[in-house]
Amino acid sequence: MRRLIDNLDNASWKFLAALQTAIFVLFHALALALGLRFDMAPLGMFAHYADPVLLRTRLLESVFYLHVQPPLYNLALGAILKLFPGHEAPVFHALFLLNGLALYVLVLVLQTRLGVRKSVALATSTLFVLSPTFLVFEHVLVYTLQCATLLVAAALLLETYLRTRVSSRGWAFFISLFLLCGIRSMYHLGYYVLIACAVAAVMRGYRRQVLWMALIPGVILFSFYAKNYVLFDKFPSFLSSEKARGSKPSATCRGTNASVSQTKARSRRCRWSSGSMRSNITRRTYATSPATKTSPCCDKPPNQPARSTTTTSPRSPCPIFT
Repeated sequence: MRRLIDNLDNASWKFLAALQTAIFVLFHALALALGLRFDMAPLGMFAHYADPVLLRTRLLESVFYLHVQPPLYNLALGAILKLFPGHEAPVFHALFLLNGLALYVLVLVLQTRLGVRKSVALATSTLFVLSPTFLVFEHVLVYTLQCATLLVAAALLLETYLRTRVSSRGWAFFISLFLLCGIRSMYHLGYYVLIACAVAAVMRGYRRQVLWMALIPGVILFSFYAKNYVLFDKFPSFLSSEKARGSKPSATCRGTNASVSQTKARSRRCRWSSGSMRSNITRRTYATSPATKTSPCCDKPPNQPARSTTTTSPRSPCPIFT
């Protein structure tokens, strides 16, 4: 055992990468044989994503007006849906597996850069990959795995930049940070600015270089928030949307009534009010007998006259037209 540990500590990076790849492939082959499959259900259910129909047909427009979530992940989803119609699930599965392998390798490299022995880093990173939590997020269409990879990659790039002062590593660090903030709203614009200021404070002789590298991704990130302020009168709408994940938002273009999905309720409409887009569900309630349920559709059911009164939902500021 002692000889094995010494051999791992003295092993080359190519050998460790090959060993990690073999462990990763064997483990996932076993999981596949046991029936583990990739879950695409969040694409049609989660409020994080625009409707798949809009992502396929009106990608840029939908991403532009979807203010409850940063645009980059929906943009990537829509690109895959457009490029691989009918084969989205295997493509997403392959990309997530590659992402998992990359995270496995990056965790080991980061540990060794921080002073951990290679044998210990290999053991801990392997336990991390074999954990049920890692396996779940690797097989569900959510952005948790991508955010974890970007965090580890950003930490590794920052360590390299602080140690070597190579500008390319600094550029890659801020781009990774920009991608992280452009995917998940929890990583707000203030998060990016705070880290950029901290790096500039540490790099005293390179402050101008750090600020220049942080400026371009920061301006693009700021444009996401500025767009929301102009269109919706809400600058930090990404951050506030983390508290509201119960229902799927509808992405529409300004001044139009675009259908969200062919299988969704036909009564969903979007309108503009006071310079902001509000998604309201209009319902037409019909006079029914005690044995008949109220229809939520806009289409009038046969032989049932519509009411002429208007009520307001007690739990929602949106009017319900009945």
